[in-house]
Amino acid sequence: MLTHERFDVCGEAQNGYEAIDKAAELRPDVVVIDLLMPRLNGIETAPRIRCVVPHVKIILISGYLPPKLGSAAARLAGAQAYVEKHTAIRDLGPAIRAVL
Repeated sequence: MLTHERFDVCGEAQNGYEAIDKAAELRPDVVVIDLLMPRLNGIETAPRIRCVVPHVKIILISGYLPPKLGSAAARLAGAQAYVEKHTAIRDLGPAIRAVL
C-alpha cells in the first residue's frame, strides 16, 4: 500500500529491538510502529528510536485501541500520529504526509 502511494519503504522489523536497530541504520523520515510487537512494544520502542534518530516522525498503529485512547498512547510514546489498523488503507498515507 505504501509503495502504491509513492512512499519508499526502506525497511521492516519483526520486534521493537530490531526496529531500533533498523532506524539507526537506515535513518528514515517516518517510522510506523505497531503498538503490540514482540520483545518491546510500540510505546517503549518509539522514544528509543527518537533517541537514535531525533528527526524521525513516528506513527503508532494498532488494531486494539479506539482513536482517543490510541492518540493518547501515541502522545505518551512521543509519536506524532495514531492510525487504527482497520482504517490504515485510507488513513496511513494522509497521516504520513501530515507528519512530514
